[in-house]
Amino acid sequence: MRFQLYMSGLALALCACEPKLVSPPPEQVSHQLADGQLVLTVSPAHGGRLSSMVYRDQERLSLKSERDPANWGSTLWISPQTSWGWPPPDSFDNLPYTLTGSGNSRSLQGPVDEQKTGLRIDKTFRLLGGDRIAWQYQLTRPAGAAAPAAAWEVTRVPIRGLVLFAHEADPLWFTFGSFPYTTFGDVTWVDLRHSELSEGKLNANGRGWIAWVDGRDLFIKRYKDLRTDQQAPTEAETQLYISPRGYMELEAQGAYQTIAPGQSISFDTEWQWLRLPEDVVVDVDSPSLLTYLQSVGLPL
Repeated sequence: MRFQLYMSGLALALCACEPKLVSPPPEQVSHQLADGQLVLTVSPAHGGRLSSMVYRDQERLSLKSERDPANWGSTLWISPQTSWGWPPPDSFDNLPYTLTGSGNSRSLQGPVDEQKTGLRIDKTFRLLGGDRIAWQYQLTRPAGAAAPAAAWEVTRVPIRGLVLFAHEADPLWFTFGSFPYTTFGDVTWVDLRHSELSEGKLNANGRGWIAWVDGRDLFIKRYKDLRTDQQAPTEAETQLYISPRGYMELEAQGAYQTIAPGQSISFDTEWQWLRLPEDVVVDVDSPSLLTYLQSVGLPL
């Protein structure tokens, strides 16, 4: 009897010491959507980020790594950066978002940023077919005093291929650092194929798009073309950041607007993946590539 009681007590003690496995609530579990050649994974538990984007069976985002555990995937920040400094408030990238939706659409509602801006970020994305994605962002001020802000989409991808964008005659400028770029007419090219570039962030008064050529695959971001006076202070409509930690950021910003208590502003982008035709030459200032960009509706 004593032996049985001892063994029963030991079993209870062992059970009490075993860690309990706690599953996240359903609205915080990663979700995957697929359409055509495109497979997307969103992670509500990690700031509602897009954590994976596979096109033609190849991962195109820069993923979480030991080298940089914080800056990965695609997310939304609030502009200008001077309103929060560094690092980003937890509500931008790290706190759980609530996911809802069905079919080809998902929505993510974030927590209010109590640290710096007083704003809440909401995101909705929808697969449109033809390897296209529509993003709708909303910045909401539940309470507090009216203050201006802009939405800022940050998409991290590996440093490779060509990046190009059209822009107005305004001079391009670096927030910090520098790297080589080439401008022909109103189109600027950054060639990442042959040499490692130093850290820097390039800004432009763009024409509503930025493109990345990865091998023979073309990724396009489209967004509203802003006037100079619509851009946030010390920021720009179109931005490219090259990191020393193996990724770059394709960035787009919306209009800088005052948000009153109880009010919201919105920012929409559209992404598209395309396989380049065989007769398109991938190179800086390639006439056939420029012609192709015009054929898919990009203003040069």
